[in-house]
Amino acid sequence: MEPMPQLGDSANLLLGLAPGWHGGSGAVLPYAAAPNKALCGIDTPASLPTGNWGGLQLSFHPSIASLIDALFDYRLRPLRAMSGQLDLRASNLMLGAGQRAQAIDTLASLLALAPAQLAAGRLVLLQMTRIDAELRHPLDEGGIGRPIHVEHYWTREGRHAIGRLRVARQPIVNDDVEHALIGRHEAGRYFDYLYDYGSHFISCLRMGDKYFQVLACQPQRYDLLQKLWLPLIGQGDAGPALQGLVNYLGGDWITATGRVASASNHVFDGDAWHVPNLPTGHSLLAPLLRQAEALPAGWSVPIGIEFSPHSPYMERQRAIAWQQVYQGAMLQRFGDGASWSNGIAKLASPSRIHSEHASAQGGDISELVGIHPSHDTFHGDLFASRLPVHGEMSWTVQAGASLLALTMDAQAADGCVPRMRLRGSVSSECQVFTGKLRGALLIELADGRLEALFAGLRFAAGTQGRPTVSAELSRPDSATLIRLRLPLLVLLTDAEARWTRASADRDPAEAHAIRGEIAWLLRAVLESGVMHADATQHAFWIAFCKRAALLAHCGPGQAVAPASTANMEWMQAANVLLFRLRLDQPSGLPASELASIDQALLRLLEQARPDAAAPDKATIDKLDACLQQLEQVRHQIALASQALLQRAEPIEDAEAARLLTQLIPSREDSVRPPLTPTSHGDEGLAQVTTLLGRAERDYQLGRLLSELAHDAVGVAIDAPLALLEGADPAGLTQTQWRELPAEAWRVLEAAMQVDTKAVEALRVGLKAYGAQGSVLVMLIASLTRQWHAYHRARWSHDFGEPTSLLQRIQLSASRLDSLLADMIFNQAPAAMDATIDTMTWRCANQDTRAGPDLPPPGL
Repeated sequence: MEPMPQLGDSANLLLGLAPGWHGGSGAVLPYAAAPNKALCGIDTPASLPTGNWGGLQLSFHPSIASLIDALFDYRLRPLRAMSGQLDLRASNLMLGAGQRAQAIDTLASLLALAPAQLAAGRLVLLQMTRIDAELRHPLDEGGIGRPIHVEHYWTREGRHAIGRLRVARQPIVNDDVEHALIGRHEAGRYFDYLYDYGSHFISCLRMGDKYFQVLACQPQRYDLLQKLWLPLIGQGDAGPALQGLVNYLGGDWITATGRVASASNHVFDGDAWHVPNLPTGHSLLAPLLRQAEALPAGWSVPIGIEFSPHSPYMERQRAIAWQQVYQGAMLQRFGDGASWSNGIAKLASPSRIHSEHASAQGGDISELVGIHPSHDTFHGDLFASRLPVHGEMSWTVQAGASLLALTMDAQAADGCVPRMRLRGSVSSECQVFTGKLRGALLIELADGRLEALFAGLRFAAGTQGRPTVSAELSRPDSATLIRLRLPLLVLLTDAEARWTRASADRDPAEAHAIRGEIAWLLRAVLESGVMHADATQHAFWIAFCKRAALLAHCGPGQAVAPASTANMEWMQAANVLLFRLRLDQPSGLPASELASIDQALLRLLEQARPDAAAPDKATIDKLDACLQQLEQVRHQIALASQALLQRAEPIEDAEAARLLTQLIPSREDSVRPPLTPTSHGDEGLAQVTTLLGRAERDYQLGRLLSELAHDAVGVAIDAPLALLEGADPAGLTQTQWRELPAEAWRVLEAAMQVDTKAVEALRVGLKAYGAQGSVLVMLIASLTRQWHAYHRARWSHDFGEPTSLLQRIQLSASRLDSLLADMIFNQAPAAMDATIDTMTWRCANQDTRAGPDLPPPGL
């Protein structure tokens, strides 16, 4: 016989639950005990049957899942809300993950009913419960004034196992929800922990016993019986109307009657349950009908178990990652029929979904068909800027089919996890890649297996049914990107157009979301190695990365509007035409009309292609010189700060000491993070360090533009891109650059009352830093404008014009959207180059007079 469950015992709920109670059917644990203990067990005291029996409870259950939830009081404590909450009941853990047939057989033996009768549903449960004691783990009893000493209850091995869990990068916040960034390798350690030390521990035991009996109803009379019985028993108390229930226990109403059983499996005299003139001969109603003084006591067993997850007792980063891996694995194993509640993330605006058929020659897309999101059946490869999957969606796939979306919305509808059903041959598989997945999505393969998409990972069944992470959703492989080369260009162009419209509409939240989508496209291409794998299209990928890098970190450009009002009106009319063509597939038009549209598109592409030369070499040289000066100044500031901190007399001013520490980056190119004020006194320090972080963003952006100007792509731009990825997207204005030295000195001044060379070097360095930064922001704005114009002029040279009419419609419309939105708020900064020359002269001559101010680049 298995030992009695103890408070603190670890259970691996990835392996589900079994129907029964310890001490009851088979005398085994109803859960899978972990091989190693994460927490110290607390002995469960022997509970004598001291409680009182409750009244008769009668409930109707249309399915066996409903019956299991009412019969077994096994509960999972909820996890902290993240991007959604998986609600798993006892029935999910007993019937899911391929355990349904075995669970029904076990339950049928316990209830003395045929498995087919249980599987058919339409069941009635009679039960009476006795609670003798409720035992809670001390970790579950904390509160105000009651500290919890976790170290007293966690085993040494368990603490070491938690310490081996890793996250790939710092947690990020998307849609006000914190996420941990973990990959396949890191997820493997979490699975090892779950199978070695369990997912939950027993935090509560309810000791007692229960009698129960299950009746199988005649199918055609189930609803009528429910209407007749429920008024007789009121709110669960049988009362004096028990005799009326007996009239409905005959064969006309009940097809099968299970035996009277108990959770403790105590054997009683059969006469105790005998009811005269009853066809089945025995019923749980018998003692109540005879008004017996007491029911048989039986034994006391754990009839209720509450499981608490391990994650609340981990460090925050590990806890978030643990919950993501655990919920993804539980979705993959038990998601069929589970309930899902959405998190606080907002739904993205749906965009058009495109279904494509790959041609046999080289894998280019030969057809581009727009499909409205309300349609739920797709064929071939799919791509979309924002793909909503609510409810169910069917996808007919071939070998190697791919779905690529910048953002996927898979929010639950009515508590059900969205599902994508794959159609096609059993061996056909699909790949899914997205930069951001909101919610969770189940994928039902053609052979019936389930996979789950959650928290940026794809969960599948591994060896012996153990869950595993089969792919990272944000890392498409080079073969997929080669096949979807033109769709990637469509997505990038569409993102630029949407960003431009968002800027015109003064919608910073939408602009921020689009920035993240473009940044993911860039990172996916760079990390996939497609530039080396697709040698024939190397120039295409180089141009794509340059364009994406410029958009992600400088924002959409401001193109020069057409010279005449007539041209502008013509372009607006053309844009309306293209928008209609995007909504209606023109494949049914006559060949003459298709040819006319094609000619109009060629003219439209010419009209949307401005003439522009390469970025001015003189401006590039100025940028390189400015970056070199800034690097020298940064080094001077770091040396001076280090010298001041190493003086024999320590700096007593805490704010000044912290700021000097901030001026010495732990890495040469590290971006300084903003400080959060911890008291009223250091608000000025937090403001200065925030400005320093935004100044570093401008410096790294200047480095990126310099590398792009020298045709560097790949490893050369990895460093600035990596540092820009976590930086504040807002840079500094010229005024902020000029005021930065004074703001920093105001914090340091109290500690600088010493006559040393380091103080003077720091003061001069900060002044030079602000002066060079004001020049840098001008150069960035000028080069950004030149780069946008240059890339538009080289569109055909870099990417080529699409041969498909429908592809021309999509690309032309996106490009026109961007141009027309630019016209709405175009500022025509024609005098910028002259201002740069003026600022460069002032910096060289240490002239700090105020000059024209420009907004920070990229906003």
